[in-house]
Amino acid sequence: AKGYAQKEEIDYNEVFSSVVKHSSIRILLALVAQLDLELFLMDVKTAFLHGDLEKEIYMVQPEGFKVAGKEHEVYDMLIASQSLDEIEKLKTRLKREFEMKDLDEAKMILDMEIDRDRKLRKLCLTQKQYLRRVLKRFWF
Repeated sequence: AKGYAQKEEIDYNEVFSSVVKHSSIRILLALVAQLDLELFLMDVKTAFLHGDLEKEIYMVQPEGFKVAGKEHEVYDMLIASQSLDEIEKLKTRLKREFEMKDLDEAKMILDMEIDRDRKLRKLCLTQKQYLRRVLKRFWF
């Protein structure tokens, strides 16, 4: 499916986004809370330029997709583990292969704030900042 073929103000019924589903994030974060795992976020840039691919791939940039200063941004990566040492080792290995920015402990993912109470093993997702931007844009 070519989700990038959607046109603004035309394609409302066929929704596609090349990001992970929110349900997948919620499952991961539920495990992080229940098992009291460490959770870190990495910003991976230019993955296709730095990584070795097994075969050629062809991509088309969606119309209106480019964001100034983020033309080569590919995705964010959540890393969860019981061990901070394991996380640091993984980050080191990943940084050898890809241009990455370490965003430290995950506090936000896909415009959702992560509010965590480790003692009670609870984790809450909110979108306060996103909702404020929407309200400011349309009503205030």
